[in-house]
Amino acid sequence: MSAMRSLLLILTLLSPVLAAVSPAPSPTTVTAAESQLLERLRGLPPEQAEKELQTALTPSSSPALRYTAAQLACRLGDYSLAETRLRRLLADHPDFPHARLLLAQTLATLRRHQETAALLRELLGRAHDDEPRHTLWALLAQSLLELGQPLPAETAIRNAIALAPEPQDAYLRLLLRALLDQRRGEEAAALARQLLRDAPTDTTLWLIAIQRELDLSHHDRAAALAELAIRAGNRDPQLTRLRERLLQTPPTQTHTPIP
Repeated sequence: MSAMRSLLLILTLLSPVLAAVSPAPSPTTVTAAESQLLERLRGLPPEQAEKELQTALTPSSSPALRYTAAQLACRLGDYSLAETRLRRLLADHPDFPHARLLLAQTLATLRRHQETAALLRELLGRAHDDEPRHTLWALLAQSLLELGQPLPAETAIRNAIALAPEPQDAYLRLLLRALLDQRRGEEAAALARQLLRDAPTDTTLWLIAIQRELDLSHHDRAAALAELAIRAGNRDPQLTRLRERLLQTPPTQTHTPIP
């Protein structure tokens, strides 16, 4: 088994990159009562806001209020309710800004990645400018990775990186995962080193870089990297034990993957 394969176990440490938070909807018609309600909800804890919203929400409520209700369900972690509210909103207002994006994020949180990918591809094929396209590509990449499709995921996340108005560390971490899933250790290690410039205490990134040196039988370089990780302020016990093992183990015995 390739040593890089063992690093797939580490991928669980890479935090999910996209939370289910959408931009605010574009201005839309709301009644005076709804406007007052929305203003009041802003100052309430989510649980209390949900209780007030439940009493006010009806099928004839404005799309802005119904979208706010879906966002509130996401904040409360009730993604099934959020999905229900979004699907009802889209049935009546299929082009309401950001509703499909929030639905895609909700489905991804529910780990329904096939549906998520299909919806995101639909959005990417539309001409609307409401959704930030780099976010759509990144969400698609995440879902494709979860579906075990790292090559198209790499294409998607590279599109996201190219379109993002500013560098996104989370996008680079998705690219890192896509490279690792394809067993492209050299490129993954190079990207890990790049990310370490801004995250010098990230254990996962150090392990990726160290493992690459071990794959190449560069025992001394692997040991030096482990030492550098400690000096950079990383106090993770796993790295400390690894440094000790590398310093004690003869080079001919270093082909075992990092545990």
